[in-house]
Amino acid sequence: MSVDAPERIVLVTGAASGIGAAIVRRLSAAPVRVVAFDLRYAEDPPQNIEAVEGDVRSERDIGALMAAIEARHGRLDVLVNAAGIAARTDISLSNLATWRRVMDVNYFGTLTCIAAAVPLLRRSSAAAILNIGSELVARPAASLFAYSSSKAAVVHLSKAMARELAPHGIRVNALCPGPTDTPMLRAAFARSADPRAEQEKTEASTLMSRLGTPDEIAAAAEFLVSDGATFITGAVVHADGGATS
Repeated sequence: MSVDAPERIVLVTGAASGIGAAIVRRLSAAPVRVVAFDLRYAEDPPQNIEAVEGDVRSERDIGALMAAIEARHGRLDVLVNAAGIAARTDISLSNLATWRRVMDVNYFGTLTCIAAAVPLLRRSSAAAILNIGSELVARPAASLFAYSSSKAAVVHLSKAMARELAPHGIRVNALCPGPTDTPMLRAAFARSADPRAEQEKTEASTLMSRLGTPDEIAAAAEFLVSDGATFITGAVVHADGGATS
């Protein structure tokens, strides 16, 4: 955000941890009012952050969220869809419920939030949507094919929505992080047969031979929703330490 801009209204989903939490921290340092949406919060947020609990899979929860934003602020300037889950699965119908859950959160949750937010975003003079994808859209992982597919769907949704919403003055972009040091990734390491070896393998997959930090991803997100990116829409930006280069 431009530091001299008037206060903007920003909604971040998946805001309680990992990349979503880092985006909330980064954006809340600018003259904005951040609405942070997630299933639950362990702590009370700072004064300029409005924490709202709910599920991106629930049309009722999302409808109530948008109604509250409209009642309190009258518009929405930025939507960041950072809510996401991952699960390792094999190609077996016994995993069908897990596949659907991943798609429900990562893809349909993103779609539901966008559809519900558009009326409020159309009231903004400089509206932007940022959807969080993954490096795995470019190099899908066999054991994470449900997650990889869901994030690929998010990227294609972003491109399609950029075309759909450009006439309404709404920019739409996708940000694809590489392996990032988040609780979700740490949990994945812990579930592996050799957590240390798995982490070293993951670090070696980047040209920089390390994990990214949530704040590095948040910095890229901050730019893409800022006044410095007003001619960028329909873009897919990889912040992955060169993993997909």
